[in-house]
Amino acid sequence: MDEKGFCIGQLTKMKRVFSKTAYERGLLKGAGTDGSQTWVTILASISMAGVVLPPTIIFEAQSGYLQDTWLQDFNPAKQRCMFACSLTGWTNNEIGFCWLSEVFEKQSKGTARNG
Repeated sequence: MDEKGFCIGQLTKMKRVFSKTAYERGLLKGAGTDGSQTWVTILASISMAGVVLPPTIIFEAQSGYLQDTWLQDFNPAKQRCMFACSLTGWTNNEIGFCWLSEVFEKQSKGTARNG
């Protein structure tokens, strides 16, 4: 299983005041954000038997609820996927446990050695 986060939003350059030592150590390199970004995380996995498990997409949601507009292009008849949300857009214990029981166990049980 691998987890990859994506920042969706606008990145901008910003002016900063910093010491020469901090710059030389590489502590201040990179882009700044204007505050209008959100995080989406993808959990992807392939079992040892080569079975591709449905991905899990985790949205950042302060309300704790998925919004219909996030899923408007999803067709459950043609695509397999699990959706979740968290305050940060990253995995937490609840989402991890749900992924283990609802995705991993159900999808890999048929190819396990003892079924």
